[in-house]
Amino acid sequence: MLSVKLNYLLEEFGYDIYIINTNGKSGKSFYNFNKRIHISFLKPSKLRIIHFFTYRKKLNLLIKDIKPDIVINCDNGLKGSIFPYLVNIMAPVIYERHCSKNIFVVDFFERFKLILSNIILSTNINIYKYFIVLNSEERLDWNYSNVKVISNPIWFNQPKTVRLKKNNVIIAVGRFSPEKGYENLLKIWKLVADKYPDWILKIYGEGNYDGLNKFANNLNILDNIQLCNPEKNIENIYENAQMLLNTSKSEAFGLSIIEGMAFGLPVISFDNISGAKSSIVNGENGYAIKKDDLKAYAEKVIYLIENEDDRDRISKNAKQFVKKYNLEAIMYQWHLLYQSMC
Repeated sequence: MLSVKLNYLLEEFGYDIYIINTNGKSGKSFYNFNKRIHISFLKPSKLRIIHFFTYRKKLNLLIKDIKPDIVINCDNGLKGSIFPYLVNIMAPVIYERHCSKNIFVVDFFERFKLILSNIILSTNINIYKYFIVLNSEERLDWNYSNVKVISNPIWFNQPKTVRLKKNNVIIAVGRFSPEKGYENLLKIWKLVADKYPDWILKIYGEGNYDGLNKFANNLNILDNIQLCNPEKNIENIYENAQMLLNTSKSEAFGLSIIEGMAFGLPVISFDNISGAKSSIVNGENGYAIKKDDLKAYAEKVIYLIENEDDRDRISKNAKQFVKKYNLEAIMYQWHLLYQSMC
């Protein structure tokens, strides 16, 4: 999304754009940024304690050199929550919230950081000119006057027609991490594969999937799943699938949900994540299943496998629904917001 939005702002509206990568990783990006976008890296010190004390100075020197008209904080971690206390700038600051307020974490330390980050954000939220969230559900979690909703856009041209799909492939898209709930997905797929062993589940993501392979082996479904690397041209993946499954335990938007819908894929998700609540009209463009009801989830997958007519109906509705996420329309919202601050 960062590459899509910044490239559009530069190419269509002529903005001069600088990125400060606070993680210090200067390797080639998976996605392409326009060469006219200036990218700087805050090189971390070898010792974390030293980096902590030098980070503020390095950050302020870069910002002072850039002299920005608007600053946008896209860091949703603890470091990002204390951003207003780190910088000395006169320019207005926007905060972009890309994750849920109560994102799912398993590690105690990460949970502590999340709670602390939310407390700090709630305390200093009025320092920001605008606090941007991705949907109206997230807006309720941050009940302040400067909170605005701007959704993520569909970044590709929605296909006018979707070719007839004859392959028995169902997909999930997202990194291999605990909040994606892939162990639950594999349990669901076990119930599906027992009845329809000729159907394949393909999961596209990055990370260490050895644990998922082992889990799938224990369920005896290794022949019914494929764990795949990320695809830059993800459109080809959507185009060749029959439906999209999402088992996230927290998700502020669910970009893969609207991407799949753009290609006419019926989407199934749990109803406890805000991304699904804002995108899925139950029974119309997909299905939102009660939280952790794996049996009901599997039954809905099986229902769509068996009912091609209903699958086609939902497919048509899904394609119509996502037209509101048109790239030009969403980016014009950003343009108006920025112009109102100049």
